[in-house]
Amino acid sequence: MPTNKKNLLTISLLLSSALLLGGCSGPTEDVRVKTCKQLALTLLDNPGEVQWQDAEEEVHDPEYAVIRVRARGDARISAVCLYAYDDAAEETAETHVDPLSAYETVPYQVTVNERRVETPALYEAMKTLRLDAGRRFIQRAEDWADTMKSRAQDMMK
Repeated sequence: MPTNKKNLLTISLLLSSALLLGGCSGPTEDVRVKTCKQLALTLLDNPGEVQWQDAEEEVHDPEYAVIRVRARGDARISAVCLYAYDDAAEETAETHVDPLSAYETVPYQVTVNERRVETPALYEAMKTLRLDAGRRFIQRAEDWADTMKSRAQDMMK
């Protein structure tokens, strides 16, 4: 294989690895807290930026966990999300350090601004969140492919 192609392959592999590993790091906010916030915004049809107070977490072992989130400032947004205990969860060091890890990641009940969300609306909001996440993932992949193509073309010059 010619040297330029080896270099291109090596660089592509290194960049791919860096992007994959970089995707694993980032905010350490629990997925249940993040989901509760996103559901509140989706259900209220509020796509704007919201500054959140620290979430409140309560574990009612082993039945369910409660996540409460509230927006700061003038935004009147609050949500309470209930997460069922994951029957498949095993007691491990992780569940001792992070008790929330033993609970499902999709809430079974949500209250937004003191109004309980009916099940069909909750399912629709979850579907919207998943579709949005899929679109963002595809966009990042397309952006990455465009960057790699541009870099490869620059290296071939």
